[in-house]
Amino acid sequence: GANVVITGRNAENVSKVSKQCSDVSPKRLKPLEVVADVTKEEDLHRLLDTTIKTFGKLDILVNNAGAGSLVAITDENFIKNHKWGKLFTSYCMSKAALDMFTKCMAAELGVKGIRVNSVNPGGVRTNYGQANFGLNKDQETAMWDKFCATYPMGRAGEGLDIANAIAYLVSDQAEFVTGTILVVDGGHIAANVNIEL
Repeated sequence: GANVVITGRNAENVSKVSKQCSDVSPKRLKPLEVVADVTKEEDLHRLLDTTIKTFGKLDILVNNAGAGSLVAITDENFIKNHKWGKLFTSYCMSKAALDMFTKCMAAELGVKGIRVNSVNPGGVRTNYGQANFGLNKDQETAMWDKFCATYPMGRAGEGLDIANAIAYLVSDQAEFVTGTILVVDGGHIAANVNIEL
């Protein structure tokens, strides 16, 4: 078992996830809830300080912040001088950078007994489309149906699929696993690689 800290920007969602964790906890332990925005430095400090003050240490860190909004890019010259289609490149580059960052951190921190791994999920069914793209429920369902047709397993991922991968990586069973990028995508990448002979 572990003491758990749940954080997010939305207090209602943080409480909901905290309750779900408590419900499955054998001892009905309640996670520490900290409402914070990880894009704000002061919130990060408060999150870390609250965690250390409550539990005395931090042994496992799972960075699982979702995608940011392109609207948050405030440099008007950048927006004016670049086509919106090119901004997706930033997202792709950041994903590649995270993979390399994982490997470099694993190499540097391994001598201290610190393991660094990454989970690269495929599409995970959430309400992201409704919350961020203004889709109604029917539109989002149609989007997921189309999306799932590209997956060999015929479905999108669920939160539990990703949670199970993370639980393995932070467990003692993975004590010799570091620098690994674990792809949890239902075979999506493998099935959608076009190879010309």
